[in-house]
Amino acid sequence: MRIAAAALALLLVLPGAMLASCARQDAEKMTDRVAVGYEGLSATTGAVVPTASYDFTSASFDADEWKAVSKGSSSVVLESGTGLTITGGILASGNMAAYSVSNPLKGKVTEGFSVVVNGSITGSFINQYESMFGFTATQDPTLCDAKFFCVGGSGVGFHLNRNGETGSTNTYYDIVPDRILNMQDLSQYILTIDGSAIKIYLNGVLQETYTYTDGDRGAYSYDTVGFINTAEYFHLGCADNYWGQTDMNVKNVALYSKALTVEEIAAVNADYADFSRLNALKEEAENLSLSNYDTSAGGWAEAYGTLEQALENAERLNYFEASQQEVDAAAQALESALEALKAFYREPDLTDGLVSAYPLAGSGENLVNTSSEKVRFMNGTSYSDITPSLTATRQRITGTKLFDETMLHDRDRWDTSAGATTGLKIPADAMQGATTQTGLTMTVSVYAETLYKPWARIFQLGTKATGDGYQNGTGIFFAFESGTVRITLNNSDVFDTYPESNRFCTIIAGEWITASVVFDPYSRTISFYVSSGATERVYGGIGSAVYHAGDQFETILNAVLNGQDNWIGRSYWSADGNQVAYAANLTVYNRVLSRDEIGMLHAAEDLYALAGK
Repeated sequence: MRIAAAALALLLVLPGAMLASCARQDAEKMTDRVAVGYEGLSATTGAVVPTASYDFTSASFDADEWKAVSKGSSSVVLESGTGLTITGGILASGNMAAYSVSNPLKGKVTEGFSVVVNGSITGSFINQYESMFGFTATQDPTLCDAKFFCVGGSGVGFHLNRNGETGSTNTYYDIVPDRILNMQDLSQYILTIDGSAIKIYLNGVLQETYTYTDGDRGAYSYDTVGFINTAEYFHLGCADNYWGQTDMNVKNVALYSKALTVEEIAAVNADYADFSRLNALKEEAENLSLSNYDTSAGGWAEAYGTLEQALENAERLNYFEASQQEVDAAAQALESALEALKAFYREPDLTDGLVSAYPLAGSGENLVNTSSEKVRFMNGTSYSDITPSLTATRQRITGTKLFDETMLHDRDRWDTSAGATTGLKIPADAMQGATTQTGLTMTVSVYAETLYKPWARIFQLGTKATGDGYQNGTGIFFAFESGTVRITLNNSDVFDTYPESNRFCTIIAGEWITASVVFDPYSRTISFYVSSGATERVYGGIGSAVYHAGDQFETILNAVLNGQDNWIGRSYWSADGNQVAYAANLTVYNRVLSRDEIGMLHAAEDLYALAGK
């Protein structure tokens, strides 16, 4: 559950236009003549002294040393009171924009630095790659500049290429986590980097710490500090044309030639209320899995409505304006609403709603209902019973080889005349009892020897139309290509996590992974999850792994429940080809599994025990 934050209005001007009113304030001008070189708390004022700061909301600043650059339909706009607004859409469409200034930290960074940004992410397309800010060797980041450091719009992703070279001499690193910070409301973002760690704070609360050893270029690289000391320019927005920019509104930014300490960050936030308790309660409320609750019980609707209202009220509080009394009251209301929901909680039960369990270990039989149809193997146009051909260990799972390796190696990926697609056919009665009111959860474990056929399917679920093509029909597919998910409705895409920058997981050859798709009629969403033995984590169900289907929900789920064209391994488009892959433990529930239950199912060691055998 999540209450969407209201998007801020965006202001547009002609691309590349020079801005009219913004300037730099040196720390000397801000702190009653305290020297710019002073690092830390001012003994005179108690304030933390930045090396440079910029207030984009003030009409008294000019833009003499700043430059707006843009490409395509992107734009950079400054308005007194509103601040700096950068928009541009998706990099793949040729759009990028930045607002740049000579690097105020150049020659002043020895052991670390910090950047404080007060603003909000205004675009709906947020990922780890389009940058929020960064440092470069050139003033126009829309040109090719291989020397850069940038912070992704997620707030927790970073990219550094210090020397602009390729191959073994390239000094670079990427940090690409699987989370996105919520900065859609006005927020304070603080980045601190020194010789041992990268730390990220949001609204005064530590969010991430990445540690590394000085000189360890194989990890997060001490080179960042050195590069910032030599970089020519600081950019808000695009920091390199390879990454593009995040759409955002910035009120002000401050840069420090040292990594701020916890005490100094506290001093920066001394005038603001403490949101830590409220933020923890908001996170708990936003991550509730409704399938853990009896939503049909009397009083549920009222209790849940109270929670939604408490969360909505909490979302309205502004970090920079709310009083401590207002924050504490919002936290108390949210805590009370969460406590009231406990009366409706039900313990996770992986036997509840389990209607099909196919071990796929030399038998296509359903362990739950042996009278139902078998999962069968299709090669060309012929069906046959599946037989064991490989034993691969993932806990105690025995796998079944899906595809004939000789045929696949002789087949060109794009040669659609070389033979029919193969795969495992999921029986129509595997989903017995599932409706658009109950929801549906389907899970399978797969193993790919290599990823030379990345568009091969893990799942292809839905109803196929006449013809051949990846958009053919209505339904969903989950592919090996970086865990790509697509949803099609009447031959048109309505949801797509491709290209790679939109991915929510990475699939690796040579290890078992478990994938799930969940159709939730309560939230009218379709969610995707994946975990692996290597990571022992369940990814998905958040951010880009969820499609909010709205009025399309019934149409898409009905296409799956139709049961005619549901496959493991087979694509609706013969050009996609097949992996040499193995499958095990296909389970189907005629209800919605919660995120907690998905994690338990992915960790289950014995399908026979789960099915009561």
